[in-house]
Amino acid sequence: MEAEEHYYNARHSKLIDLGLQPHLLSESLLDSLMNIAVEYRDRIDESLFAPQVNWRNPRNDRRQNLGRVVSVS
Repeated sequence: MEAEEHYYNARHSKLIDLGLQPHLLSESLLDSLMNIAVEYRDRIDESLFAPQVNWRNPRNDRRQNLGRVVSVS
């Protein structure tokens, strides 16, 4: 189990050091993407968003749900 609170300060400077010129997404682009997502929301299969891993169980038989039996030693 991971501690509820811990210090982690990720930095992402290497790509910028290599010459990356980052650009931010504009509000109009984000608005356009949201409109498309809302228009086609009836096509979303919400079952695909359910967790597939049980981190508390070291033996995870997720592969068996794919239709084939996997032996675990």
